[in-house]
This record gives sequence, C-alpha cells and structure tokens, in this order.
Amino acid sequence: AWTEASAGKRYGGLVDKFIGDAVMMVFPASQCKLAPLEAAMKTARDILEEDSFGFDHKFGIAAGPFAVALIGTHEENSVSAMGHTVNVAARCVQATVGPKSITIATKDEALVRSVFADKVWKIEDPRPVEPKNMDPIRVIDVKRKTMRILNFDYHAMIRENVEYARASGAITVDSGQEKL
Repeated sequence: AWTEASAGKRYGGLVDKFIGDAVMMVFPASQCKLAPLEAAMKTARDILEEDSFGFDHKFGIAAGPFAVALIGTHEENSVSAMGHTVNVAARCVQATVGPKSITIATKDEALVRSVFADKVWKIEDPRPVEPKNMDPIRVIDVKRKTMRILNFDYHAMIRENVEYARASGAITVDSGQEKL
C-alpha cells in the first residue's frame, strides 16, 4: 500500500507488478502529472526519503517507449509492461551502487540535478554500463547520504495508504489484528 500510494498518489505512476521483493512501476505520459522520467525520479526520491522501515531500496530508472501486453494462457492471464525500456530499467537495478541508491539511464544530467538538488543526495558522474546481451548504456547514480527519521503515527500512515490502495482498486486483506 505504501509503495502504491507513493507511485500513484503524487505523480501518476502505476504499479505494474510485484516480483518477489521487487516492485515494477510504470509512468505513462497519459497518467503522469509531470514528464514520465521526472515523475519516476521524484517517486524514487520520495520513497527513499520516507523509508522509515529501513527497506534500503535500490532503484533502476529508464525512460522511453514500452508495450503493454496480455501475457499468460487462454485460461489465466494478466497485463504487463514489457520492451527495451523495461529491460534497461531492470539492468539499472542490477547496476546500482548499493542500498538507498537510484541508477538512471539518461543523458539529461540537468534534470537529475534539479530533482536531487537537496544536499542529502550525492550525484555521481555519469558512467557507462554494459549489460549482458544489450548495447552499452550511460547511467547516472544518485545515493542518499543520510537517513531521515520520521516522527509519525505508524498505524495512521498504514491506514491512509491502505485507504488509498482500496480507492485505487487494490485487494486488501484482514491482517489478523485489524482490518487493513
């Protein structure tokens, strides 16, 4: 619920799927309140700034066209984003410089610097990455230097994010202690 709220509530991103401990988000231009690359970077930034749970996220971001396709069999299927841009973003996750970091496949260094202008972010010089079975890409790494400790009511935050997820059509379950 927290990830879905961070992705969709602020900038128009959509959670495409959960893959083990990974979350894939897409930022279609038709849904975004900003340019998709900027929306993705701000979402990653906000998630790291609000990471009071200590999840130590790693992000890979790529901009460009992607396809949304029906996948599966005639009996069981779903819809998912796929294509070169999705593959580049996945390779960026693999190439991250560690926890609390974002690796962005872009040449727009000025946009990266504007999104991460706060002094808590360290922006590395662009570097080449040579993913297996792909053309080399140029990436910019951004790393959070410090962890912000939030003073908040944990249960109120969970309830707010669950309510947003429900309003967005997510399936919610009873946790055994209280209905979420």
